[in-house]
Amino acid sequence: MICSTDGFEITTLYKKNIFNQTKLAAVSSSLHAMVSALMNELQLIKCQSITLDAENGKAVLTSIPSSQYPMIIVVLANKDILLGQLLHALKKSSLVISSFE
Repeated sequence: MICSTDGFEITTLYKKNIFNQTKLAAVSSSLHAMVSALMNELQLIKCQSITLDAENGKAVLTSIPSSQYPMIIVVLANKDILLGQLLHALKKSSLVISSFE
């Protein structure tokens, strides 16, 4: 899913339609905002990604930087995903999308 940083779904690609996309976009943007606030307190600059690791899978939120239209990529993956490859692909995708500004 790609969503705006203010919580609206822009587009979604999924294998199973088992999630409420509207709610997922809203919660993802809220989580991104909270982690960004924490990073400011820790004096870390610009949250690039957030990884959530659960027993049954992983969720990764990746920032798409843009001065006009900042967005977030939300990826849900199974627990056996090679996280390094996923993070690399998401970073590359984020840069490609942000280049269209």
